[in-house]
Amino acid sequence: MKRKLISLFFFSFLIASTYAQRDTIFYYPSGKVAGKAQVLNGKPYGAYVGYHENGVIKEKGKYLDGLYSGVWEQFHDNGAIGRKTTFSKGVPTFVQDYFSGKVLREGGFLNGKQNGLWKEYSFVGNDYKETYLKKSYEFKNGVLHGVVNEFNEKGSVVGVQNYTNGVIFSNISYWGNGKLMQDCPYSNGKLHGQCLSYDEEGKLRSVFNYTDGVLNGAFKRFSKGIVIEEGGYKAGNKHGVWKYYEDRPGLVTSEGSYENGEKTGRWKEFNKLWMDENDFSYSVGTYLLGKRTGKWEFFKGNGTLVKTQTY
Repeated sequence: MKRKLISLFFFSFLIASTYAQRDTIFYYPSGKVAGKAQVLNGKPYGAYVGYHENGVIKEKGKYLDGLYSGVWEQFHDNGAIGRKTTFSKGVPTFVQDYFSGKVLREGGFLNGKQNGLWKEYSFVGNDYKETYLKKSYEFKNGVLHGVVNEFNEKGSVVGVQNYTNGVIFSNISYWGNGKLMQDCPYSNGKLHGQCLSYDEEGKLRSVFNYTDGVLNGAFKRFSKGIVIEEGGYKAGNKHGVWKYYEDRPGLVTSEGSYENGEKTGRWKEFNKLWMDENDFSYSVGTYLLGKRTGKWEFFKGNGTLVKTQTY
């Protein structure tokens, strides 16, 4: 009887010990090991190692009371590091993404949401050896809040955006030489107002106008400071009279009207390709719903009529 009691006590202790802490191995359907972990009181505890099916480590880290704790590392199936994440009681506090052994993105979390300064990096050239800071930005409660800076390989600022609680309210970009490239205003996260762009010499390149994110109002395009195209938009479509110029002030080469994005009415159209391949350089006629209609006349540059064609 005493021997039976001793045996029963030992068997019960063995069951309790096995339930309290045990090593567990997970397998792929192929039978290969997928992961190894310790289990304490029914929860993962201590070191964990996961594997790709080719046997290379996929991830490793530690559990505490069933939750991710400390630094966890994830690897590609070639063994290269892919990500490092720091956890506190199962919640991420910092992450680094890698490629070819280099950090390409890093930033922190607060209460599980992106928070504070984040950085992105890009490779110099194509040899994947050196990186440079490509972008820095700030988060608050998981949304962009503050300044976003973009950089080129030389470290010069090429773009600056400003956000408040995830909503953009300004966007400025620069050429590599530091000159202003584009300056566009925003309202409630949408393009609103006059958007200006410049060439590398600082001369005006284009003028757009927006209303609640949609092109609306006057438009001009420039070449070396000279107007080469001008017209207007209405609800995102070309509308009203449009004029096209040579690279000389005031010389109109094409002119006509748009209605809701389609050419309409009387048009004069110039084409340099015609001048090279044919005896004429411009044509005059009528558009209806964006298509040529009726009689069109084709002229030489000196105004001599070459031919007519009916559509």
